[in-house]
Amino acid sequence: AAPVATATPVFGTATAPVVVVKGKGKGWKGKGKGKTEVIEVPPLGVSAVGIPASALSKHEGVTFFGVDVVPETGASYRVQKRYNDFDQLKDSLNYMAPGSRVTSDFPPKHLFSCEGPKLEDRRHGLERWLTRVLNDPHSRGLWCLELRQFLEVGGVHTLPDQAPPLAASAPAEAEGQVLQIAIPAGVSGGQTLSVTVPDGQQLNFTVPPGVSGGSELQLWYDPVAGTVSPLV
Repeated sequence: AAPVATATPVFGTATAPVVVVKGKGKGWKGKGKGKTEVIEVPPLGVSAVGIPASALSKHEGVTFFGVDVVPETGASYRVQKRYNDFDQLKDSLNYMAPGSRVTSDFPPKHLFSCEGPKLEDRRHGLERWLTRVLNDPHSRGLWCLELRQFLEVGGVHTLPDQAPPLAASAPAEAEGQVLQIAIPAGVSGGQTLSVTVPDGQQLNFTVPPGVSGGSELQLWYDPVAGTVSPLV
């Protein structure tokens, strides 16, 4: 079976991006020249993220999703986020890059309470959406500062207080994993490869463009969907 990746870079870059943030001085509404502030932001520095079903918790009637963050360096940690936190992040990223389609596939709001299968669909959808955002080229530039703040990259993290978990309505599902494989010699982008995952299944995926034989590639294995997809 392919080995599980631990902290190999996936989303980060070695070069610090420069983010330009518009100021709110004179000229903000079109009068005068206005001002801009140029901020040099460190790289995102995140190798992988996940929102495991076992990390769901409830505080005073509000559901929190535990986001497990694997940084490129240092120990993994978990941050607690509400659905509204994700929704606000989505709106902020869309405001900065309206043509990015960042709002697509975002789990919808529910008129009534979100429990049971609806809650599991939301958790899985948020995990899929956040992974897609972190793989977007904007995460290494325009969105980098927002994502670092959301994931609390570089912060001081302590073990969270024990919170009463949500009552399980069904057996816990297997959680996804990051797998790392070596691309065989002679293989190029667009070809289909088969990989053996931890439970012994053989799953197919398409080699991304620009990846060639001899290089290493990380895959996201979703045991629930029974799929593997490249993290590029």
